Amino acid sequence: MKCAPEIFYLWSFGKGAELGRMRRLWETIGGIALAIVAISCSNDSASHGCESPCDEPDAQACYTFGSGESSLIARAKCELDEKAGCFQWNFVEACSETCENDVCDPELKPDPIIPPPSSCIEGKYACFGKTLKQCKKDSAGETTWDTIKTCSSSCKATAGKCSEELPSCTLTNGVTAIVRQWTDGDTVWVIPKPSDACNDYEFDAKENRWKQIRWRIRIHGIDAPECSKGKNKYYYYTCIRDSKYTNNNERYGYESWEWAQNLLGFGSEIVLTCDEYDSKTKICSYDATADDDADDDKVVYNRFLAYIGYSKNSASYDFSTELAREGLAFSNTKFKSNKRAAICAASKEAKDAKKNIWSLGNSVSDVLSKMGSTKKKGFSNMPRLCGW
Repeated sequence: MKCAPEIFYLWSFGKGAELGRMRRLWETIGGIALAIVAISCSNDSASHGCESPCDEPDAQACYTFGSGESSLIARAKCELDEKAGCFQWNFVEACSETCENDVCDPELKPDPIIPPPSSCIEGKYACFGKTLKQCKKDSAGETTWDTIKTCSSSCKATAGKCSEELPSCTLTNGVTAIVRQWTDGDTVWVIPKPSDACNDYEFDAKENRWKQIRWRIRIHGIDAPECSKGKNKYYYYTCIRDSKYTNNNERYGYESWEWAQNLLGFGSEIVLTCDEYDSKTKICSYDATADDDADDDKVVYNRFLAYIGYSKNSASYDFSTELAREGLAFSNTKFKSNKRAAICAASKEAKDAKKNIWSLGNSVSDVLSKMGSTKKKGFSNMPRLCGW
């Protein structure tokens, strides 16, 4: 292995930097531009099948897998590839937006609540990082922060407990969530909004660490056009531009995803509601597609079936209705929906205005044919069920 020092000038402003295939060393002094010396190694193992060679076993770092629209920012670990006979960066955890100091999306993780000494009110709890403390009086009658315990996952000051002592957050009817990543126009990954009422982390026994709970949502009441996905075998699949239209990449599939991404991007706060949920737990039901030839035969997907509510300019909106109003989704009349009337009315507005998918034809069958879709059977009753 041959290594040579290289200089990188980074405007850090107090944050770490991701250097991809290179080992990173950094210092931060007052948030100014710094010269960072990194060791760039030309590893002979690259020629023996290692696509992402590294030279420090068990080291962890931020790493970008792939390139272009199919790239994936992730936390990676330097491990031995026995087949290739070399050490290379292996995927550990996908990041939605950023990776800093070997941590995925640090902006999503709430800052530790570190109250000033003057805020010490007897009986109150506070979190100092993962350490839970309570304000108590000492022998001299002075109030001071007394350590109660150090938490494994995170600390909840209002509850006066560690996260792991609370029940896990569940996707119940009316829960508030935060958007992480749109897969396409009608499927999105979200996380529970941090709350002192439940634990938004779950323990991964395989990795022996706490990980943020994530939910995959299939949006109820609509069916957006399909799109080609950026293939990353590690975590997310998401739409990419592709001018070759097929039943897996229909016209306006990318535009539907793009509209959703622009409206409710990473970090957006939403409210999830559902038509069907468990009567005892109130947990929303999973998405299930019935086989056309057997009513009792269903394919159940690992997706919660829910509507997305959001606020804009002090007004409340339903995502399903608004995507249909943009002419970027059909009313999914193949399944029951409590919002069908509103979604159908919005679809009719888009149809009359010839917006997006409705610019392709005057009837549902014409539109589906020109989209390159194979969904004709599923939407044949849409005009009748929508009352058009």
